[in-house]
Amino acid sequence: MGIISPILSSLSFLKSYIKLSLRKEKKNNDDEQTIEEWAINNFGKYLYLNFFKPYTEQFWKIKTSELSHRVIPSSKKMDFAKTLKHLLVKKYLEISKREPGKLSLVERESLPSYYPQKGFGEIGDKICNEILKNKGKVSTECSAEKIIFGEDKIKVETNKGDFHGDYVISTIPLNNLIKKFEPKANDLVIKSSKKLNYLCLVLVYIITNKKNVINCQYCYFIDKPYNRISEMNNFSDKTSPENENLLALEISCHYNDEMWNLDDKKIFNMCIESIEKEKLLNKKDVLDFKVLKVPNVYPIYRKDYDKNLKEVNNFLSKEKKFFSIERMGRFFYGDIDQMTRMGFDTANKIINNKF
Repeated sequence: MGIISPILSSLSFLKSYIKLSLRKEKKNNDDEQTIEEWAINNFGKYLYLNFFKPYTEQFWKIKTSELSHRVIPSSKKMDFAKTLKHLLVKKYLEISKREPGKLSLVERESLPSYYPQKGFGEIGDKICNEILKNKGKVSTECSAEKIIFGEDKIKVETNKGDFHGDYVISTIPLNNLIKKFEPKANDLVIKSSKKLNYLCLVLVYIITNKKNVINCQYCYFIDKPYNRISEMNNFSDKTSPENENLLALEISCHYNDEMWNLDDKKIFNMCIESIEKEKLLNKKDVLDFKVLKVPNVYPIYRKDYDKNLKEVNNFLSKEKKFFSIERMGRFFYGDIDQMTRMGFDTANKIINNKF
């Protein structure tokens, strides 16, 4: 950051801290703060204007004054002083002894990361193989069209036939889930579910023969078409053939917007032009590319989202044998390790009849 930015950041934080301390009334309820309010109160206006505002608005495509501070997963545990302490005083041994579930995002990032040699898909394959080994069935590419609640069983109608279960665990996005229920939910619940929206992701995979393009696992960018670039060989050198490397570029967008509807070739050209300007990679080093568009990736925490989520969760809690989990089904912006844990915990609740 150089010399000037840290000085201005510190002075700006000090100003916000004094201003907040002198207020007679308690600062705005933590649960109701927007990102703008939270960032200025906890980090000062300088860091808000130079980091939190530009990156957040680039990522979510929504003004920070319209977003709840909860879109930053560890916001409740973050402020200027704690971050400075974390950077300057390494507490690795203290962190490593604590339970993973109680660590903040920043603290978890300080621990070693373990990654499957041939990519994250190995975890799903392992779980699938265990199910098949225990005489279970796995059906893919099914689209749930109706979820019908009977007295004893729950029936799920799909494009590949009907499924019947004593229990059903769903990861369907809430704004799509509620409208599939029979008997139907009331108008207020349906209306609330429609206000729970998700951000989409366009993934651009670039296969290249150049190693160490960004020289780290992932890097974030401001004022570029993409928000983040991950270099998969730095997670595991077995994710690519020996003479190849794989870059994963992430572009956030909203469903059916200009980016979502853009042609794959145009998306690639836009990204590679930016990468070339940064002198990270030359187009001649690219062997191939693939564009993947994924809807419903990040729950959007608008400033009034919690009221709508509460209405939907109250409705879902009445169905004791139906579980809506994970990022999509819980409308919870958590990391993959937390979500995997949630899946196993839900299974254990059913097995032990503790729900």
